[in-house]
Amino acid sequence: MEIRFCEDGKKPNSKGLVNLKVGIVLEGYKTVWIASGIQVPANTLDVDYQLCMGKDGQIDKSSLEFYNNRLVNIRKKFETIKMSFEYERIAYSPDDIIQQFRNPVFKPITFLALIEKTLAEYTIHLTRNTIKSHKSTAENVKEYITYSNQSAILASQINTDFLRKLEVYFKTIHVPKSHSHGSKMKSTSIKKIITFIKKVISFGVETEVLNAKELKYTVNTNDVSQDYSHLTQQEVQSLEKLSPFVSEKYQKVIDSFLWMCYTGQSHVDTSGLSEAQIHKLDSDLNDLTMLGGKRSKTKIDYSVVVNDKALTLIEKYGSIENIPVLHLTTINEELKIVGKLLGFKINLSTKIARRTFGQYWYKKTHIADKFVSKMLGHNKADTKKYYVNLDMEDVAHAVKIAKVLN
Repeated sequence: MEIRFCEDGKKPNSKGLVNLKVGIVLEGYKTVWIASGIQVPANTLDVDYQLCMGKDGQIDKSSLEFYNNRLVNIRKKFETIKMSFEYERIAYSPDDIIQQFRNPVFKPITFLALIEKTLAEYTIHLTRNTIKSHKSTAENVKEYITYSNQSAILASQINTDFLRKLEVYFKTIHVPKSHSHGSKMKSTSIKKIITFIKKVISFGVETEVLNAKELKYTVNTNDVSQDYSHLTQQEVQSLEKLSPFVSEKYQKVIDSFLWMCYTGQSHVDTSGLSEAQIHKLDSDLNDLTMLGGKRSKTKIDYSVVVNDKALTLIEKYGSIENIPVLHLTTINEELKIVGKLLGFKINLSTKIARRTFGQYWYKKTHIADKFVSKMLGHNKADTKKYYVNLDMEDVAHAVKIAKVLN
């Protein structure tokens, strides 16, 4: 759709003013012109540039700002009309547009349509991983809307009652697809969903498809007795005790998982280990063994102190290159069985191992965050600045001083 402006062609009135016409151009239709309600001095409007010109042919700056502001308001009005039709996927005609202009009846946008509009805007500005996270969250919202038979709910109808019922649904009915959530979704994850909903509503207000509104709602996170994103030290010890008493197959499953817990390595990084990545440090750090490399996912360098338990696993299998690596789907399926055998409430997966490593170093030790980031090979902008100049010896010094190798 295009909007064009021109004088109506009639003779000027007693004050030398003519009416400004607005033309609506829709593909496949004849251009329709209607009066804008704005009067301008005759022969001063440059149609091509939408500028108000002075009698001498130069731009009259005092008039320019006044008339341009009014033209901008007209454009905004028509753009709002356009969006309300376009995002509702409804066929429209020139008559529909004209009717909206003459007698504005704002066509509300559904919440599902506003979600899609918001995601489309996010795609331009955010990183791929953040977009992926938002899309995943949006799928959860759509799941609840489908479950509650509210596919036609308008964005303007989203209120605290909607959020309250959504929270109840995810705490009692929804079955998480991610192993890290356990049998039910965590309150912190529900909080993330509601935060996303608030962002969508805010975006609707900013783009003028919604009237200003503020959603005030807080998720109760006091019901979380355990964080099911990682294992406790006691649960890790249970796995260590179980390993010698199971079949060779399950020993490899458990040992592979424990290796990731000890080193913070992902499944894909574990699958490509080599002896060249092992380093014995000189001088006062010669009793420490370091594991260095580049993360396959982010291409960020990492340096990890190999603790005694990890060294024991290397000795058990004869070489770091022989640390067990199973197919990702296989190991995750077998880990579920191991978790149930030990009565864990958490669903074990390789991701849980890396989170267990990070949780321990970030919260149970006094190592500065920048060194933990170096071990994990983080690629976030807010953490990268802390370890960009750190080397292997820096990490080793920090760990040695803290005396928390095991």
